[in-house]
Amino acid sequence: MLCCILISLAVLANANLTIELTRNEKDFLEFRRAKNNGVPLDPEHPKVIEIEDIKKFWLNRPSLCVGVTNSWMTEYTTTVKIGSNQQEMQVILGVGSRHLWVPKKKCIGCPTQNFFDSSNSSTFYNKYYEMNIYYEHGKVFGDLSLDEVRLGNPESHSFKTEIMIAREAQDLEGMVADGVLGIIPPKKGDGDSFSTYLIKNSIIDSKDITVFLGDGEDHSYAEFGSNKENTEEVTWVRSGIDYDFGITNNNVSFSYMNKTIPISTHCIAFDTESAVSGIPRIDLKTIISTLQQGKTLLYYEEYDFFGVKCASLDEFYDLQITFKEHISYIAVEDYILYIHGHCLFKFYDSGNENNVIILGNSFLRGTKFTKINAERKIGLWPQKLRHSPRIYEGYSYLWIYLLLIFLGISFAASGIYFYKRASHQKGDISEESEMAGGNEDRNFNFY
Repeated sequence: MLCCILISLAVLANANLTIELTRNEKDFLEFRRAKNNGVPLDPEHPKVIEIEDIKKFWLNRPSLCVGVTNSWMTEYTTTVKIGSNQQEMQVILGVGSRHLWVPKKKCIGCPTQNFFDSSNSSTFYNKYYEMNIYYEHGKVFGDLSLDEVRLGNPESHSFKTEIMIAREAQDLEGMVADGVLGIIPPKKGDGDSFSTYLIKNSIIDSKDITVFLGDGEDHSYAEFGSNKENTEEVTWVRSGIDYDFGITNNNVSFSYMNKTIPISTHCIAFDTESAVSGIPRIDLKTIISTLQQGKTLLYYEEYDFFGVKCASLDEFYDLQITFKEHISYIAVEDYILYIHGHCLFKFYDSGNENNVIILGNSFLRGTKFTKINAERKIGLWPQKLRHSPRIYEGYSYLWIYLLLIFLGISFAASGIYFYKRASHQKGDISEESEMAGGNEDRNFNFY
């Protein structure tokens, strides 16, 4: 008996669970057409509002006015099989929520027609507890239940966990996935979560989570349980209090074109569910004014984004975020959308009330991060870049250019100086010769 216990403990000590993620990215115009009830947009003649003063523009507009409908452009999904008959559902990996939910039959406002039929599962148990899940850009209502869940292949672990069976959803249009798999651990008083049930069933050894978001060529994945990799190159930062995957502002800085962007928001949080980034108004104004580089700021009513007119994305540079000593580059195409001579910034207005910057999955591409739950810290691994960072080098070239101009002017001035000096000396010699000749004549005549 003791031997069996020791073997079980040894297995649990190395237990973790890895699931593969599929990156799904939608064409922006098609996505917006779906959001616009199928009415096509005219990308060559977008409806825009010129903005002279962004503060005045915001006076008559509520919070969350920008970007709330662009959340689901990019999704990182995995397959879960639910119930005794293993009904397959596609769910988005969410590091901003803690519950798994899927739609029931005739769900109002749910994003897909694929639903979970509890009547076909002999292991389903309805807890008759109403539950609401609120996202930054939507909400879901349903009933909390209990059933078997299997992740990935048939040989994967099967375990019982809580599932919210959604009967109504709001503001989730555009989602391709059927539901969301929230993976963050629960706080005190929140009850159990997905990771709690993994531990209860001895599938993982801790509530630690590692996530890597690739760009399609690299395999994206989420790993539950202790990370066994070498962490020598990992940068560790303290996680926020209100957000599990959040980092306090004193450990984070933003920069663009070699200039630091002052940020006053207290926390920066990761969000794998959304494709865009939500920024409080005070910092959104600073970031936008930095990116527009003196161009006229426009608000695109049909797209819910701020932006400027531009010839191409080549007019911009990568955005740099530094987490303590860890540097992360956000590629131009990840934070700007180019549509027919217009460059749209993938940021939305999260209002004045929020004191957190939400970094969407487009801003985390190539990023691998580990959350150590017990120690309340997040580890950031070296970023896997698709290409060399597009960094502004204007300052170095400018100094070289100015130095060359200075040297050229100095050389020219020196040449002029020596030329005049030589000419002056030659003139003095000629004058002395003439004077000498005149004296000889006068002396000759005198005598």
